Amino acid sequence: MRLLFAAIVFAYYLSASMSVQTAQNHGLDLVLPTDNDALFSGDGPAFYQYIERDYQGVKSTPWEGGQYGFVRDPKDTAAGVVYTRFHEGIDIRCLHRDANGEPLDEVRRWQSRARQCRAGLLKLREIRRD
Repeated sequence: MRLLFAAIVFAYYLSASMSVQTAQNHGLDLVLPTDNDALFSGDGPAFYQYIERDYQGVKSTPWEGGQYGFVRDPKDTAAGVVYTRFHEGIDIRCLHRDANGEPLDEVRRWQSRARQCRAGLLKLREIRRD
């Protein structure tokens, strides 16, 4: 019984390591909703849209406020400044603006591979019915 259990555990770990190796051989298929790809080069200020902040009478435009997470509404504490409001999305800086300063960048809808596959299967079913 112990031998059977050991064989099952070994097979599981072997298949998991093979899956990881397969995943490492394929690139990550990540598509951003705009043409701004500065995130891939680690250029946060060029990727994230700044926010207008008025903290203790000092106005600033930090790009960090456009990130995901606790990045808004700073408060002073004994440990230093703590951000108390959670930002649930990301604000992507536009690359192109019109004469009035309005963004011109195209924003594309993100669609997962699973949704693309389901959509394709539904389309095949419709074709077969016709």
